[in-house]
Amino acid sequence: MEASMDATPFPAWSWSVEQCLKEYKVKLDKGLSSYDVEKRRERYGWNELKKEKGKPLWRLVLEQFDDMLVKILLVAACISFILAYLHGNENGAAYQSIALVAACISVSCSCQVRHAPGCC
Repeated sequence: MEASMDATPFPAWSWSVEQCLKEYKVKLDKGLSSYDVEKRRERYGWNELKKEKGKPLWRLVLEQFDDMLVKILLVAACISFILAYLHGNENGAAYQSIALVAACISVSCSCQVRHAPGCC
């Protein structure tokens, strides 16, 4: 059962606390000494996961336009623009409201994608 730090790691997750303490030569009430901590950091590195680089926000926003619902809304917006123009609606309220709805959907979808676990 005794293995040195130079040997392959043992399956600590499947052993009892007492077995792990004995294997790593650690006392439960004191833990590792500063020297042991530095020695193990030199050998194994910091106990950290590397953070994967995510997609930039502008790319997430552009990817939302690949969604079928957003495409349908954009087509509806274009039709509404054309109808408003043909009927002489020059106040721009239709243009602004449709642009606002499309922007809100895009931002909302981008936020959902950005905060989804395991995504990007």
